Amino acid sequence: MKLKEKFKEWNKRRKVKKAMRRMNRNVTRSKIMYAVVIYGGIAGFFYGIASIFTGWPRVFAFTPVFIIIAALALQFLKKNWKLIWLYVRDMEQGRLLLYLNDHTVWSHEHKMKVLAWVYLRRKTVRKERSLYLSNKLREGEKLCHRESIELGYHSVFCPQQILDGVNKAILIDALIWAHRNVQVLDDNLREILDLTDENIKNFSLQREINKCRKDIDKKEEERLLEIGRKRSKKLNGSK
Repeated sequence: MKLKEKFKEWNKRRKVKKAMRRMNRNVTRSKIMYAVVIYGGIAGFFYGIASIFTGWPRVFAFTPVFIIIAALALQFLKKNWKLIWLYVRDMEQGRLLLYLNDHTVWSHEHKMKVLAWVYLRRKTVRKERSLYLSNKLREGEKLCHRESIELGYHSVFCPQQILDGVNKAILIDALIWAHRNVQVLDDNLREILDLTDENIKNFSLQREINKCRKDIDKKEEERLLEIGRKRSKKLNGSK
């Protein structure tokens, strides 16, 4: 127990130190940008005046502006290079990721797993398909050549948190958008999520969210009733 508490304390200190280092880096970066803007602007101003009389190239007077633009561009690339590279490598995944970024609050790790699960890359197969083939083989059924090859592929999965409750409704809404605007979903994925043409046509995100909320409220009500029953039994037993 003491070891567990020590680990929690160490982990807490580590997170605080990490946050402090990030804050210090941001402060240092802000100071540098401030110095470039102020002192670079002053230097550029005097250089521009001097160039009128000396004939120096006036373009160098805008050097601080070029430095700031380059710094902002590099910062943007640093923050978004994964998205940019993904978009270049696989346009379908990139477009779906942009949609997920705008419409969900899932972690980046979960989003990347969803993308790999939706748009399969070479020599990958969904976990659901892999389990189906394994069960088929276990029951003594013979696999065709294609199924035997698929069974040897690397399996990818969608995080369970994304396949439950409201998150599942949001996922289905995103996949319907991708089905209509990016690329038609394959039959295996549509079968897993029961995305028939009729279900896609009749799907309403708000209606599904309302259903999930009702289910949550009902479960919470049942939980509280169960607590009340247990307490009532204890009180009756004590009497």
